[in-house]
Amino acid sequence: MRLTEEQWQQIIADRNQKRQRESASFQAAHPLPEVAKKSKQRGVKGVIRQSSRQPNKTEIRFENDYLKGWLAGRAITSYDYEAITLKIANGCRYTPDWYVEANADGYFFSEPAICFFEIKARNMIWDDAIVKLKVAASKYPRFTFYLCAYDGKTGWTIEKVLP
Repeated sequence: MRLTEEQWQQIIADRNQKRQRESASFQAAHPLPEVAKKSKQRGVKGVIRQSSRQPNKTEIRFENDYLKGWLAGRAITSYDYEAITLKIANGCRYTPDWYVEANADGYFFSEPAICFFEIKARNMIWDDAIVKLKVAASKYPRFTFYLCAYDGKTGWTIEKVLP
């Protein structure tokens, strides 16, 4: 079947009109949410956003297996999830999973210290995470850094990262 140029242009025009009708009906049925406009008053913001970053399952498992027990046994005074971000290079930042204030319990912590725990599943340890952890440990030797890896078969492996 051969079409003339006029027939072809008519088919294209009909398709475009159909798409516009479908688009208009879709937009009417699914309107975009309204965004709060910025107020012209000084210091008043239209939208307040909060971070909703939560621990993943492995990080929650570490909290339940270790941190809550250490807190109950008074080996640590407090802990918090992703509380501090460290600047390790120009434009590069590192946020450890758990920030821990440790007491000297003579068993795990030999002296009072601020510790950072990086939690990974055994099969999910990436090179960039290890590099950032090692750079942070060498740049901030006053803090103690630990890499904690969880394997479903063998359990937890906790390694101290040396500066």
